[in-house]
Amino acid sequence: MKNTLIGLASAALLAVASLAVAAPGGGGGGGGGGGGTANPSTVTAQGLAFSTAEIALPPDAPSTIHFENKDAGVSHDIAIYTDSSLGTNLFRGQIITGPASIDYSIPALKPGTYYFHCEVHPTMHGSVTVG
Repeated sequence: MKNTLIGLASAALLAVASLAVAAPGGGGGGGGGGGGTANPSTVTAQGLAFSTAEIALPPDAPSTIHFENKDAGVSHDIAIYTDSSLGTNLFRGQIITGPASIDYSIPALKPGTYYFHCEVHPTMHGSVTVG
């Protein structure tokens, strides 16, 4: 009986956690969750810096960015804009506090070069190349 209750509680917790990850981010795009490409791009935040200044994504198809925040106790995310003026948001990922990771589901983007940054630390930035 005890093992059954523990199993049910674990399943319920997993379901709630899945819903939290799949919850949409603010404006412009989803906040993460599954789906996207079979081989996601991986970006790591550590030492208040991204591991790469360029993210490559496929054109005209949903994709996935696997985001790892290795900064303990520090919040980070990835947001994609048309350019560095931040005028048009294309995707805003869920902010996560490290150490943690999340898979961001990126909507299909047209070929081109875009701008990404951390909404919490805008000095962390780079470009997204689609195509």
